[in-house]
Amino acid sequence: MQSRGWLYNFGLQYDLKLPKDQLLTIGVSGNPAISVNAVENDLVRRVTVYSNESVGVIDTVAQTIGQSAKVVLPPKIGIGLSYSRPGSLLIGLDATYEQWEDFRYLGSADDLLANDLRLSLGVEIVPDPRTLTKYWRAASYRFGIRYHTGNLRFGEQRLPSYAVTAGIGLPIRKASSRINLSFEAGQTGRVAENIVRETFVIGTVGFSLTDRWFIKPKFD
Repeated sequence: MQSRGWLYNFGLQYDLKLPKDQLLTIGVSGNPAISVNAVENDLVRRVTVYSNESVGVIDTVAQTIGQSAKVVLPPKIGIGLSYSRPGSLLIGLDATYEQWEDFRYLGSADDLLANDLRLSLGVEIVPDPRTLTKYWRAASYRFGIRYHTGNLRFGEQRLPSYAVTAGIGLPIRKASSRINLSFEAGQTGRVAENIVRETFVIGTVGFSLTDRWFIKPKFD
């Protein structure tokens, strides 16, 4: 299938300044249901698979070329809220809702799709951002949790996902850059309802480069 259309997303953010350089940020983003034009090509054949794993075509059961189709993508809305004290504390909460039950393909809904909700909460703490001698008090410590209802449905059952995260940002001495280490552990699905369950552990390493590199200073 080939599709053509415009995908767009709107957003709005407002910063509320509080006493002592504290900041409260509120954001909203999302989009209405989006309809795109598509062209569907289908080819259905009966085949025979031989013992040497080769495949032989018996006949063509159905073939559709260039049929016009309409796809309706679901509406989405996201709301975010964060509180910060510059350089020392950041708390963020985010919620996103996608209405996948409004998805349509050739005018038909998909019974496997369900409305989707994502929730996440994160905290970053720097004990002493101004210290020059206490290395571990200048590091950034991060913690978070997230929950995702999932947009797939098997009968009355869903495939929810949840995870906990932890990380640390290690400052590079004599520079403003950091080495970021993070760890995430969680699970998707449940065994109790006799559906798929996946347990995962993820570790990542990243770099935040905020310095001016490869610039040779000159003095007159």
